[in-house]
Amino acid sequence: MFRQLIGTLAFACTIPSSAFAADPKVPPAKDPGLVPVAIVGAGIDYTDMSLAQRLARDGEGSIVGWDFVDNDIFPYSKDAVSNAQAKALLSNPGIELVPVRVDAADYKGVGGAASFLSRTLVRIVVVTNTSAKMEDWAIFTKAAEVFPKLLFVVPAGETAPLYPASLNLANVISVTTPLAKAEGANVAMAVPAESAAGAEAATAAAIALATALATCHASALGEGDGKAMKTAAIALAKQRSASSVPAVEACP
Repeated sequence: MFRQLIGTLAFACTIPSSAFAADPKVPPAKDPGLVPVAIVGAGIDYTDMSLAQRLARDGEGSIVGWDFVDNDIFPYSKDAVSNAQAKALLSNPGIELVPVRVDAADYKGVGGAASFLSRTLVRIVVVTNTSAKMEDWAIFTKAAEVFPKLLFVVPAGETAPLYPASLNLANVISVTTPLAKAEGANVAMAVPAESAAGAEAATAAAIALATALATCHASALGEGDGKAMKTAAIALAKQRSASSVPAVEACP
C-alpha cells in the first residue's frame, strides 16, 4: 500500500546551503509504508517523535515534503493549530504525512503545493488555510481543476458565502462542524465532533474524520480520482452515525 514514494523530484530552484541553517534536523526513521496524506499549512514540528515516525520518507530516509516559505525540505513550525491538525490526522493508523509549509497570507503557495504533490503518490491533500475572500481561492480553484487526481479536504469557513465550499469544486470536500455554525451551499460534510475542547479542536477532528473516510478508498482507486474519492467518502459518511465513530474506525 503505497510502500514507495517518489524520492527524486525535479524542481527549477537552487537551494543555498544557508537555507537549512535555521531549521532543526529531522529525526531519522523509515517510511511507514502507509497511505500518504499531505497537510498543507503552517508546517509541523517534526522533532516531535509522534509526528516524525509517521512522516513519508524516500529510499534514503529523507522526508517527502517541502517548505515553500524558506524554499527547502524542512517544513518546520511550532504553530499549535497546524500541529494539532497533524496529530488529529494521525489518529487514523493507516496514514503517513507529507507536510508542506506555505505562507498563510499567500495563496499562490497552495497552488505550488498542489503541483509538487501531483508528482508524488499523494492523492489526499488537507489544506488548513482559511479565508472569506473569493480572490484568495482563485489559484486553489485552478489547482483543483488542473490536478483532478487529488482530493482536497478543507475547512468550510464560518460565515457565508463560504469559500471554497461555495465554489462547488468536484474534488474538494469542505468540512464543517456544528460549532462553526456555517451556513451556505455545497458544504460537503457537516461532521459532529467533540465540542468540549473548543472550535479549533472540533474542526481538526472533523477534518481528520473526513480524511479517514476518503482513505478508505484511496488505495483501491490506484492512480486516484479526486471526484470519485469525494463521492465515496460522502456516501460512507451518510451511512454512519458520525457522532459515535472516531476517525480511527472510519472504514468498514
